[in-house]
Amino acid sequence: MILSATSLTATRGARTVLEDVTLEARPGAVLGLLGANGAGKTTLLRLLAGLDAPHAGQVRFDGRPAHDLGRAELGRQVAYLAQNGAVHWPLKVEDVVALGRLPHRAAPAADRAAVARAMAAADVAHLAGRATGTLSGGERRRVLLARALAVEGQVLLADEPVAALDPAHQLHVMELLRQVARGGATVVVVLHDLTLAARFCDRLALLAASRLLALGAPDEVLTPAHIAAAYGVSVESGRRDGETFILPWRRIAAEEG
Repeated sequence: MILSATSLTATRGARTVLEDVTLEARPGAVLGLLGANGAGKTTLLRLLAGLDAPHAGQVRFDGRPAHDLGRAELGRQVAYLAQNGAVHWPLKVEDVVALGRLPHRAAPAADRAAVARAMAAADVAHLAGRATGTLSGGERRRVLLARALAVEGQVLLADEPVAALDPAHQLHVMELLRQVARGGATVVVVLHDLTLAARFCDRLALLAASRLLALGAPDEVLTPAHIAAAYGVSVESGRRDGETFILPWRRIAAEEG
């Protein structure tokens, strides 16, 4: 399912939090959303998910306006992993993951199989019987990712899915997102880690001051000039096993001072 945004603008009161953003995410590829805190990444992801309405512009799925799909179809086709990782219910892990199946109303056996696949993929099957209140932050984050995976929709939107995860699980989640995309889904992920973005995303959208600063392949977007403009830092970069790594090195204000 092709996900496209045209001239998206969002406001909060008198403040513009996203301005005139146009981009496209396609099946089989991972699109990474980057930018400093407050740049508009979460706002953009919520607009793409149909959770919020834009002040101007339009979101389309395979050319159809999002509002034409209706809430039920959006629920079946679009999975959304929120940023905060909160679980407000005293539920067991397997019951939280099963919430991802609610839009489908499938046969119980099909739902159970989807939940089992999602928990195995997110490495939380061994936590199935645990109460969510007993989990660490990273474990809870992976449970919520499993809930999103259980939807088995054509679009997966993930807001900082590797936040609070240890290095091994960060790599695991990024490999998993790429696997989901290679399976034919459209994946959009918000990230702060520039190396993970460079290694695992097919295309990147870099936001700065609520606008789209750069859009394209990782090596086109993650240039020293773009990173300086978006984050106010200089970087050190290199290659390992044919892949790029990028390390934020110094604040530019500190260098100039």
